[in-house]
Amino acid sequence: ISWFVNFGLDRRFIGNKRHLTRQVQGGAGLSWSLGPLMPYGYAMGRAENNSAHDPFVSTADGAKTGTLWYASTFQAGLDVEGLYYQNDDVSFSTSATLNVPLGSDHAIRASIEREGGRERAETEFSLSWRYYFD
Repeated sequence: ISWFVNFGLDRRFIGNKRHLTRQVQGGAGLSWSLGPLMPYGYAMGRAENNSAHDPFVSTADGAKTGTLWYASTFQAGLDVEGLYYQNDDVSFSTSATLNVPLGSDHAIRASIEREGGRERAETEFSLSWRYYFD
């Protein structure tokens, strides 16, 4: 059994533009270890506040699923997420990530993500250097 909780600020598509959104999101689900692969699936809920919605707090429920692949020289992941909001809004995101360790504390990460809703979607690519504190 797996679970997650996150909170913070997001830029989320509402209509045809991005709005800064304060959010808390969490879910429970399952993950398995199948050799080097780790598929997972979550049922999730979200509560958010932004200037584009009428209610002070908008709530949503949805699902998140994906898989991680642990190889000797890299880790890769695929992820799909969808949310349905109480005000009939929807959001989705799909992503692919490649993480290449450069040492015990350093890694290079490349990711591509497609995110959007009913009226608009955007694709974003990022390349980052990661330092891990232990």
